[in-house]
Amino acid sequence: MMRYKMSNRKSSLLAITALILIFLSPQLWAEEDKTWGITPIPALSYSSGTGLLGGLLINYYHFPDPQGESQNLDTINGMIIYTQKNQFKATASSEWFFGDDDYNLSALVGLYKFPGTFYGVGPAASEDSGEEYTPIGFDLSCALKKAILPNIYLGPVYDFSYVEIQDIESGGLLEAGDINGAGGTRVSGIGAQLTWDKRDSRSFSSEGLLIDLKTTIYRREIGSEENFFQVSFDYRQFLRVYKEQVLAWQYIMKISGGSVPFRSLPPLGDKSIMRGYADSRYLDKIFSGFQAEYRFPVIWRFGGALFGSVGQVAPDLPGFSLTDLKLSGGGGLRFAVKQEPKTNIRIDYAFSGEGSQLYITLGEAF
Repeated sequence: MMRYKMSNRKSSLLAITALILIFLSPQLWAEEDKTWGITPIPALSYSSGTGLLGGLLINYYHFPDPQGESQNLDTINGMIIYTQKNQFKATASSEWFFGDDDYNLSALVGLYKFPGTFYGVGPAASEDSGEEYTPIGFDLSCALKKAILPNIYLGPVYDFSYVEIQDIESGGLLEAGDINGAGGTRVSGIGAQLTWDKRDSRSFSSEGLLIDLKTTIYRREIGSEENFFQVSFDYRQFLRVYKEQVLAWQYIMKISGGSVPFRSLPPLGDKSIMRGYADSRYLDKIFSGFQAEYRFPVIWRFGGALFGSVGQVAPDLPGFSLTDLKLSGGGGLRFAVKQEPKTNIRIDYAFSGEGSQLYITLGEAF
Protein backbone atom coordinates (compact mmCIF):
# COMPACT_ATOMS: atom_id res chain seq x y z
CA MET A 1 0.00 0.00 0.00
CA MET A 2 2.80 2.39 0.67
CA ARG A 3 6.55 2.67 1.01
CA TYR A 4 8.71 4.53 3.50
CA LYS A 5 12.33 5.27 2.70
CA MET A 6 14.29 5.52 5.97
CA SER A 7 17.31 7.69 5.39
CA ASN A 8 18.79 8.24 8.86
CA ARG A 9 18.82 7.13 12.48
CA LYS A 10 15.91 9.36 13.42
CA SER A 11 13.62 7.77 10.86
CA SER A 12 14.62 4.27 11.98
CA LEU A 13 13.73 5.11 15.59
CA LEU A 14 10.34 6.40 14.45
CA ALA A 15 9.72 3.17 12.52
CA ILE A 16 10.60 1.10 15.59
CA THR A 17 8.22 3.21 17.67
CA ALA A 18 5.41 2.49 15.20
CA LEU A 19 6.09 -1.25 15.37
CA ILE A 20 5.99 -1.14 19.17
CA LEU A 21 2.57 0.53 18.98
CA ILE A 22 1.39 -2.25 16.67
CA PHE A 23 2.80 -4.97 18.93
CA LEU A 24 1.07 -3.52 21.99
CA SER A 25 -2.29 -3.22 20.24
CA PRO A 26 -5.02 -5.05 22.20
CA GLN A 27 -6.27 -6.52 18.92
CA LEU A 28 -3.25 -8.86 18.79
CA TRP A 29 -4.40 -10.53 21.97
CA ALA A 30 -8.13 -10.50 21.27
CA GLU A 31 -10.05 -13.52 20.02
CA GLU A 32 -10.31 -13.25 16.25
CA ASP A 33 -13.63 -13.27 14.41
CA LYS A 34 -13.21 -15.45 11.33
CA THR A 35 -16.11 -13.84 9.45
CA TRP A 36 -14.98 -10.19 9.52
CA GLY A 37 -12.43 -7.87 11.04
CA ILE A 38 -10.81 -4.41 10.95
CA THR A 39 -7.05 -3.98 11.37
CA PRO A 40 -5.71 -0.44 12.01
CA ILE A 41 -1.95 0.07 11.57
CA PRO A 42 -0.24 3.32 12.67
CA ALA A 43 2.34 4.79 10.31
CA LEU A 44 5.26 6.92 11.45
CA SER A 45 8.32 7.95 9.44
CA TYR A 46 10.73 10.72 8.51
CA SER A 47 12.58 11.75 5.35
CA SER A 48 14.12 14.95 4.05
CA GLY A 49 11.46 15.25 1.36
CA THR A 50 8.48 15.04 3.70
CA GLY A 51 9.76 15.82 7.18
CA LEU A 52 7.83 13.99 9.88
CA LEU A 53 5.15 11.73 8.40
CA GLY A 54 2.24 10.18 10.23
CA GLY A 55 -0.85 8.30 9.21
CA LEU A 56 -3.00 5.23 9.43
CA LEU A 57 -3.43 2.06 7.35
CA ILE A 58 -6.73 0.20 7.67
CA ASN A 59 -7.63 -3.27 6.45
CA TYR A 60 -11.24 -4.50 6.52
CA TYR A 61 -12.30 -7.98 5.47
CA HIS A 62 -15.54 -9.92 5.33
CA PHE A 63 -15.52 -13.71 4.97
CA PRO A 64 -19.09 -14.65 3.94
CA ASP A 65 -18.70 -18.40 4.52
CA PRO A 66 -15.46 -19.54 6.25
CA GLN A 67 -16.61 -23.18 6.23
CA GLY A 68 -17.79 -23.16 2.61
CA GLU A 69 -16.04 -24.10 -0.60
CA SER A 70 -15.43 -20.50 -1.66
CA GLN A 71 -12.42 -18.80 -0.07
CA ASN A 72 -13.15 -15.37 -1.59
CA LEU A 73 -12.89 -12.39 0.75
CA ASP A 74 -14.60 -9.03 0.52
CA THR A 75 -11.92 -6.47 1.39
CA ILE A 76 -11.31 -2.74 1.80
CA ASN A 77 -7.77 -1.38 2.23
CA GLY A 78 -7.39 2.26 3.16
CA MET A 79 -4.49 4.62 3.80
CA ILE A 80 -4.25 8.22 4.89
CA ILE A 81 -0.99 10.03 5.62
CA TYR A 82 -0.01 13.62 6.28
CA THR A 83 3.43 15.18 6.47
CA GLN A 84 5.14 18.01 8.28
CA LYS A 85 5.37 19.84 4.92
CA ASN A 86 1.58 19.77 4.38
CA GLN A 87 1.72 16.90 1.89
CA PHE A 88 -0.92 14.18 1.97
CA LYS A 89 -2.02 10.94 0.38
CA ALA A 90 -5.34 9.14 0.82
CA THR A 91 -6.27 5.94 -1.03
CA ALA A 92 -8.86 3.20 -0.73
CA SER A 93 -9.10 -0.06 -2.69
CA SER A 94 -11.80 -2.69 -2.44
CA GLU A 95 -12.83 -6.05 -3.89
CA TRP A 96 -16.25 -7.65 -3.54
CA PHE A 97 -17.82 -10.92 -4.65
CA PHE A 98 -21.59 -11.29 -5.01
CA GLY A 99 -24.22 -13.37 -6.80
CA ASP A 100 -22.81 -16.64 -5.40
CA ASP A 101 -19.35 -15.52 -6.54
CA ASP A 102 -20.56 -15.09 -10.12
CA TYR A 103 -19.54 -11.41 -10.07
CA ASN A 104 -16.42 -9.61 -8.90
CA LEU A 105 -16.26 -5.83 -8.39
CA SER A 106 -12.95 -4.10 -7.69
CA ALA A 107 -12.25 -0.38 -7.34
CA LEU A 108 -9.48 2.02 -6.35
CA VAL A 109 -9.72 5.72 -5.54
CA GLY A 110 -6.92 8.07 -4.51
CA LEU A 111 -6.32 11.73 -3.70
CA TYR A 112 -2.81 13.06 -3.22
CA LYS A 113 -0.35 15.91 -2.99
CA PHE A 114 2.93 14.11 -2.52
CA PRO A 115 6.50 14.67 -3.74
CA GLY A 116 7.93 12.69 -6.64
CA THR A 117 11.18 12.40 -8.58
CA PHE A 118 11.53 12.30 -12.36
CA TYR A 119 14.78 10.82 -13.72
CA GLY A 120 13.96 10.90 -17.42
CA VAL A 121 12.66 8.27 -19.84
CA GLY A 122 14.51 5.17 -20.99
CA PRO A 123 16.74 2.40 -19.59
CA ALA A 124 19.79 4.71 -19.52
CA ALA A 125 18.23 7.54 -17.47
CA SER A 126 20.90 8.83 -15.09
CA GLU A 127 20.36 8.79 -11.35
CA ASP A 128 22.03 12.21 -11.20
CA SER A 129 19.35 13.66 -13.47
CA GLY A 130 16.60 13.19 -10.89
CA GLU A 131 14.48 16.30 -10.42
CA GLU A 132 11.90 16.83 -7.70
CA TYR A 133 8.31 17.85 -8.42
CA THR A 134 4.95 17.77 -6.67
CA PRO A 135 1.96 16.08 -8.35
CA ILE A 136 -1.52 16.97 -7.10
CA GLY A 137 -4.14 14.62 -8.39
CA PHE A 138 -7.05 12.23 -8.26
CA ASP A 139 -7.15 8.59 -9.45
CA LEU A 140 -10.11 6.29 -10.02
CA SER A 141 -10.25 2.81 -11.50
CA CYS A 142 -12.84 0.05 -11.37
CA ALA A 143 -13.63 -3.31 -12.94
CA LEU A 144 -16.78 -5.44 -12.98
CA LYS A 145 -16.13 -9.04 -14.01
CA LYS A 146 -18.35 -12.08 -14.41
CA ALA A 147 -17.36 -15.71 -13.96
CA ILE A 148 -17.32 -17.37 -17.39
CA LEU A 149 -15.71 -20.59 -16.11
CA PRO A 150 -14.73 -21.78 -12.62
CA ASN A 151 -12.17 -19.27 -11.21
CA ILE A 152 -12.09 -17.33 -14.51
CA TYR A 153 -13.57 -13.82 -14.63
CA LEU A 154 -14.01 -11.44 -17.58
CA GLY A 155 -15.40 -7.92 -17.71
CA PRO A 156 -15.05 -4.22 -18.52
CA VAL A 157 -12.68 -1.79 -16.79
CA TYR A 158 -12.56 2.00 -16.49
CA ASP A 159 -9.55 4.11 -15.57
CA PHE A 160 -9.39 7.85 -14.85
CA SER A 161 -6.62 10.11 -13.60
CA TYR A 162 -6.23 13.86 -13.27
CA VAL A 163 -2.96 15.43 -12.15
CA GLU A 164 -1.44 18.90 -11.90
CA ILE A 165 2.34 19.27 -11.65
CA GLN A 166 3.79 21.88 -9.29
CA ASP A 167 7.15 22.82 -7.76
CA ILE A 168 9.11 21.83 -10.88
CA GLU A 169 12.86 22.29 -10.57
CA SER A 170 14.28 25.13 -12.62
CA GLY A 171 16.31 24.10 -15.67
CA GLY A 172 15.10 20.49 -15.68
CA LEU A 173 13.47 18.28 -18.30
CA LEU A 174 9.98 18.90 -16.96
CA GLU A 175 10.35 22.68 -17.15
CA ALA A 176 11.63 22.44 -20.74
CA GLY A 177 8.22 21.11 -21.78
CA ASP A 178 9.53 18.27 -23.95
CA ILE A 179 8.12 15.57 -21.65
CA ASN A 180 4.53 14.55 -22.36
CA GLY A 181 2.39 15.39 -19.32
CA ALA A 182 4.95 17.69 -17.70
CA GLY A 183 2.30 20.37 -17.23
CA GLY A 184 -0.27 17.92 -15.87
CA THR A 185 -2.85 15.90 -17.72
CA ARG A 186 -6.17 14.07 -17.64
CA VAL A 187 -6.52 10.50 -18.89
CA SER A 188 -9.69 8.45 -19.29
CA GLY A 189 -9.75 4.92 -20.61
CA ILE A 190 -11.98 1.87 -21.03
CA GLY A 191 -10.99 -1.73 -21.63
CA ALA A 192 -11.36 -5.33 -20.56
CA GLN A 193 -9.78 -7.60 -17.97
CA LEU A 194 -9.48 -11.40 -17.89
CA THR A 195 -8.49 -13.05 -14.61
CA TRP A 196 -7.82 -16.71 -13.76
CA ASP A 197 -7.34 -16.98 -10.01
CA LYS A 198 -6.61 -20.36 -8.41
CA ARG A 199 -4.80 -19.09 -5.28
CA ASP A 200 -5.72 -20.61 -1.95
CA SER A 201 -5.76 -17.16 -0.32
CA ARG A 202 -5.73 -13.56 -1.56
CA SER A 203 -4.05 -12.10 1.54
CA PHE A 204 -1.27 -14.73 1.89
CA SER A 205 -1.04 -17.25 -0.95
CA SER A 206 0.79 -20.52 -0.38
CA GLU A 207 -0.54 -22.58 -3.29
CA GLY A 208 -2.03 -22.00 -6.72
CA LEU A 209 -1.60 -19.39 -9.42
CA LEU A 210 -2.95 -16.11 -10.76
CA ILE A 211 -3.00 -15.03 -14.41
CA ASP A 212 -4.30 -11.55 -15.19
CA LEU A 213 -4.54 -9.87 -18.60
CA LYS A 214 -5.79 -6.29 -18.92
CA THR A 215 -6.02 -3.92 -21.86
CA THR A 216 -7.11 -0.27 -21.70
CA ILE A 217 -7.61 2.29 -24.48
CA TYR A 218 -7.45 6.01 -23.61
CA ARG A 219 -9.21 8.31 -26.08
CA ARG A 220 -10.18 11.97 -26.30
CA GLU A 221 -13.72 10.84 -27.17
CA ILE A 222 -14.15 9.58 -23.58
CA GLY A 223 -12.50 12.49 -21.80
CA SER A 224 -8.77 11.80 -22.13
CA GLU A 225 -6.37 14.55 -23.16
CA GLU A 226 -4.08 11.98 -24.81
CA ASN A 227 -4.69 9.01 -27.10
CA PHE A 228 -2.78 5.88 -26.09
CA PHE A 229 -3.22 2.26 -25.01
CA GLN A 230 -1.82 -0.07 -22.37
CA VAL A 231 -1.70 -3.86 -22.07
CA SER A 232 -0.56 -5.60 -18.90
CA PHE A 233 0.14 -9.27 -18.21
CA ASP A 234 0.66 -10.58 -14.67
CA TYR A 235 1.55 -14.22 -13.89
CA ARG A 236 2.03 -15.42 -10.29
CA GLN A 237 2.57 -18.91 -8.93
CA PHE A 238 2.88 -20.20 -5.38
CA LEU A 239 4.33 -23.52 -4.21
CA ARG A 240 4.25 -24.84 -0.65
CA VAL A 241 7.75 -26.27 -0.21
CA TYR A 242 7.39 -27.69 3.30
CA LYS A 243 4.72 -26.94 5.91
CA GLU A 244 4.56 -23.10 6.04
CA GLN A 245 7.52 -22.52 3.72
CA VAL A 246 6.42 -21.02 0.40
CA LEU A 247 8.25 -20.37 -2.86
CA ALA A 248 6.53 -17.68 -4.95
CA TRP A 249 7.41 -16.16 -8.31
CA GLN A 250 5.91 -13.52 -10.58
CA TYR A 251 6.36 -12.29 -14.15
CA ILE A 252 4.98 -8.92 -15.29
CA MET A 253 4.95 -7.30 -18.71
CA LYS A 254 3.38 -3.93 -19.48
CA ILE A 255 3.17 -2.53 -23.00
CA SER A 256 2.09 1.02 -23.90
CA GLY A 257 1.73 2.78 -27.23
CA GLY A 258 0.71 6.17 -28.52
CA SER A 259 1.04 9.53 -26.78
CA VAL A 260 1.65 8.31 -23.20
CA PRO A 261 2.00 10.93 -20.39
CA PHE A 262 5.11 10.31 -18.31
CA ARG A 263 3.12 9.47 -15.16
CA SER A 264 1.29 6.74 -17.10
CA LEU A 265 4.46 5.07 -18.40
CA PRO A 266 5.18 1.62 -16.89
CA PRO A 267 7.72 2.09 -14.06
CA LEU A 268 10.67 0.02 -12.92
CA GLY A 269 11.02 0.44 -9.17
CA ASP A 270 8.22 0.32 -6.58
CA LYS A 271 7.13 -1.44 -3.40
CA SER A 272 6.00 -4.59 -5.20
CA ILE A 273 8.58 -5.46 -7.88
CA MET A 274 12.17 -4.34 -8.42
CA ARG A 275 12.40 -3.41 -4.75
CA GLY A 276 15.70 -1.67 -4.11
CA TYR A 277 15.26 0.92 -6.84
CA ALA A 278 13.69 4.30 -6.13
CA ASP A 279 10.03 4.71 -7.03
CA SER A 280 9.61 5.04 -10.81
CA ARG A 281 13.40 5.09 -11.18
CA TYR A 282 13.10 4.03 -14.83
CA LEU A 283 10.17 4.77 -17.15
CA ASP A 284 9.42 3.77 -20.71
CA LYS A 285 6.64 2.41 -22.90
CA ILE A 286 7.47 -1.22 -22.08
CA PHE A 287 8.41 -2.85 -18.79
CA SER A 288 9.25 -6.51 -18.23
CA GLY A 289 10.19 -7.94 -14.84
CA PHE A 290 10.54 -11.22 -12.96
CA GLN A 291 10.88 -11.81 -9.22
CA ALA A 292 11.01 -14.78 -6.85
CA GLU A 293 10.49 -14.87 -3.10
CA TYR A 294 11.06 -17.55 -0.45
CA ARG A 295 8.79 -17.11 2.60
CA PHE A 296 9.29 -18.99 5.85
CA PRO A 297 8.11 -18.93 9.49
CA VAL A 298 10.44 -17.73 12.25
CA ILE A 299 8.68 -17.71 15.62
CA TRP A 300 5.19 -16.94 16.93
CA ARG A 301 3.65 -14.36 14.55
CA PHE A 302 6.99 -13.54 12.91
CA GLY A 303 8.13 -14.77 9.50
CA GLY A 304 10.89 -13.99 7.06
CA ALA A 305 11.47 -13.67 3.31
CA LEU A 306 14.33 -13.63 0.81
CA PHE A 307 13.71 -12.18 -2.64
CA GLY A 308 15.35 -11.20 -5.92
CA SER A 309 14.23 -9.37 -9.07
CA VAL A 310 15.38 -8.74 -12.62
CA GLY A 311 13.78 -6.27 -15.04
CA GLN A 312 14.15 -3.76 -17.83
CA VAL A 313 12.32 -0.94 -19.62
CA ALA A 314 12.46 -0.14 -23.34
CA PRO A 315 10.79 2.14 -25.91
CA ASP A 316 9.61 -0.89 -27.91
CA LEU A 317 10.09 -4.66 -28.12
CA PRO A 318 13.11 -4.52 -30.50
CA GLY A 319 14.69 -2.02 -28.11
CA PHE A 320 14.97 -4.50 -25.21
CA SER A 321 18.57 -5.07 -24.16
CA LEU A 322 19.71 -8.11 -22.18
CA THR A 323 23.14 -6.56 -21.58
CA ASP A 324 21.86 -3.90 -19.17
CA LEU A 325 19.31 -5.77 -17.07
CA LYS A 326 18.47 -4.20 -13.71
CA LEU A 327 18.97 -6.50 -10.69
CA SER A 328 17.81 -6.17 -7.11
CA GLY A 329 17.29 -8.35 -4.06
CA GLY A 330 17.07 -8.45 -0.31
CA GLY A 331 15.29 -9.86 2.70
CA GLY A 332 12.52 -8.98 5.07
CA LEU A 333 10.54 -9.63 8.20
CA ARG A 334 6.83 -10.39 8.41
CA PHE A 335 4.53 -9.85 11.39
CA ALA A 336 1.01 -11.31 11.33
CA VAL A 337 -1.43 -8.77 12.74
CA LYS A 338 -4.19 -11.20 11.73
CA GLN A 339 -3.96 -14.99 11.72
CA GLU A 340 -7.27 -15.81 10.00
CA PRO A 341 -7.20 -14.68 7.28
CA LYS A 342 -3.46 -14.15 7.52
CA THR A 343 -2.54 -10.47 7.16
CA ASN A 344 1.09 -9.42 7.48
CA ILE A 345 3.00 -6.23 8.04
CA ARG A 346 5.89 -6.45 5.58
CA ILE A 347 9.28 -4.93 6.39
CA ASP A 348 11.75 -5.34 3.51
CA TYR A 349 15.28 -4.09 3.03
CA ALA A 350 16.29 -4.28 -0.64
CA PHE A 351 19.51 -3.60 -2.55
CA SER A 352 20.16 -2.64 -6.15
CA GLY A 353 23.12 -1.38 -8.15
CA GLU A 354 22.07 2.14 -7.13
CA GLY A 355 21.66 1.77 -3.38
CA SER A 356 19.10 0.42 -0.97
CA GLN A 357 15.51 1.03 0.15
CA LEU A 358 13.51 0.15 3.25
CA TYR A 359 9.81 -0.65 2.90
CA ILE A 360 7.13 -0.91 5.60
CA THR A 361 3.89 -2.10 4.05
CA LEU A 362 0.67 -3.91 4.88
CA GLY A 363 0.35 -7.09 2.83
CA GLU A 364 2.68 -9.15 0.67
CA ALA A 365 4.54 -7.79 -2.36
CA PHE A 366 2.54 -10.16 -4.57
